[in-house]
Amino acid sequence: MSQPRTDALKIGDRIRLDRVSQTVAGFAGTLVRLADEHGSTSMLHLSHILADPTFERLGEHRPAPLLPAWFLNTVPKDEIARAECCRTRPPVATGGGFVVLL
Repeated sequence: MSQPRTDALKIGDRIRLDRVSQTVAGFAGTLVRLADEHGSTSMLHLSHILADPTFERLGEHRPAPLLPAWFLNTVPKDEIARAECCRTRPPVATGGGFVVLL
């Protein structure tokens, strides 16, 4: 059995480069889009990130736990009806960029 890769980055992972904490926001091929705590974004090649001597892993994104099934019982009935209405009548996009329910 193979060992999990430790050099892989995933969306949501927290890293530090040049003393700046950043979050992996996305990928485009081997380019990694990073976002810092001020909302600034940058793109770097994965190989440059992994080779940088200041590179540190701060942690990884863990998905939120699933809600328990009983939680759905707390949704108001009128909200359920609105959601079911949209499920049977999908939104239609118009040329102006607006979404209209028919």
